Amino acid sequence: IVANGQLKSHEQKINRMYLVSYSRRPTESELQSFLNFLAGGTEQKDVGIPWQRLAHALYNTKEFIYVR
Repeated sequence: IVANGQLKSHEQKINRMYLVSYSRRPTESELQSFLNFLAGGTEQKDVGIPWQRLAHALYNTKEFIYVR
């Protein structure tokens, strides 16, 4: 998703990740938290690492995990 050349901004990429994961857009609070996280990860040599961590965070929430 984040490697898609059509999505230019971090906001667009985060919105797309939420739509694919939860079928909804992030709340303002969620979006701001993710943007703050990405802003703090600028020292990473591999720019994909912060995005991988965000993807893991999305898939490890109560909203996504189904418990029967």
